[in-house]
Amino acid sequence: MKNPLCLLLSLFLGFYLLSASNLQAQELSPSTGASTVTLEQETATPENADGEDEDEIDWLLDGLSLTADVLGMEEDDLFSALAHGLSMADVARAHGVDPIEILDLALSFEESDILAELLDEEIDLSVAEDWRDQAAEASAWLIYEEDPFGLEEIVWVLDGAADACDLSMLELADWMADGASIADIAQEMEVDLKEIAEFSIDYLEETIDVLLLLEEMDEEEANEWLGWSEEILEELLTDENLFETLAEEDWADEMVKILADLMNLEELELWDLLEEGEDLQDLLDTHKIQVGDEELEDEIQEFLEWWNDDAFEEEEGADREDF
Repeated sequence: MKNPLCLLLSLFLGFYLLSASNLQAQELSPSTGASTVTLEQETATPENADGEDEDEIDWLLDGLSLTADVLGMEEDDLFSALAHGLSMADVARAHGVDPIEILDLALSFEESDILAELLDEEIDLSVAEDWRDQAAEASAWLIYEEDPFGLEEIVWVLDGAADACDLSMLELADWMADGASIADIAQEMEVDLKEIAEFSIDYLEETIDVLLLLEEMDEEEANEWLGWSEEILEELLTDENLFETLAEEDWADEMVKILADLMNLEELELWDLLEEGEDLQDLLDTHKIQVGDEELEDEIQEFLEWWNDDAFEEEEGADREDF
């Protein structure tokens, strides 16, 4: 059975690293002669959610395993902590370990591989230096990023399903990585799907109670979140590609942030325009946005192609703020 961390890390780390590089690129002043973005009306699926190369995924899995070993905890427990919105650094500190120790150890393994290839003359010094810099940036992201899997918004569903089915969250993710929906898993485990729904809502209400107590949410926001959650729960329980769906949603949110910034709009203002039926291409043409980075321009093209996918447009009735 495919390791679920392989899928999750490939989806979410690949997405965040790409988004981070694009966000950095957009902060640069547009270069002289930067083209106005004109995007074709086509349909496509975002390629940035397809995953990383096998070698990179193996490296990510090694990093997760290494962190669990250093902290003296099970990978199941570390996975659950990260899914609930913590970073590896948060977990490390809670175990009395300096996150820098994990970062240094991860880099030492990477540097060993770099040195081996240098000695075999498979790479030159310039490539080795770039490799080391990229490894340091990626490792730091993985260790310090909160909620690296992008699951915090729906972790209450995973908690409810795992509890009702008597599975760890990692075991649940393992089933889901093979294309099973939570409803499929419930059927296999002979668990009533209504029980999972009830467990999930219970977990959500507990989370909301804590946020209300901490004054991080008011009653109106709590009711809106609960109402949205009850509406979308069936979809979450029956989606056979839930992790990919979440990755696409996160990618869409990040792209809207980028486009809003390029158009000198607030993110929520752009979402409101889109939900009112404004055409994204028309908005881009009207604002004549300038992009000084070819990779970012390509990703904007890719995003618009995906945005115009009929299947996605049918889902746009949901409140986008909740993703």
